[in-house]
Amino acid sequence: MNIQLHPVTSSQINAIGYAPETETLAVQFKNGNKIGATYEYFAVPLTVYKAFDASDSKGKYLGAWIKGKYKFRRVAEPPKADQEAA
Repeated sequence: MNIQLHPVTSSQINAIGYAPETETLAVQFKNGNKIGATYEYFAVPLTVYKAFDASDSKGKYLGAWIKGKYKFRRVAEPPKADQEAA
């Protein structure tokens, strides 16, 4: 699945996105100052996604309300150094 991501302000998370038709949340992490891996979380209600997107601390919200509560899979590895935008 290719979910459109939008950048967020976070020290841990680079971007997030949501597919309402499948209730799939996509989270692209940071790896230092580079883009990290992307994960999809399944059966996440729209209300949880909206609260996550609106939260002041994306990392804290993810840890408290998403990780460990929804099944997930790693869908993308971090880009190689020569693939990242300069």
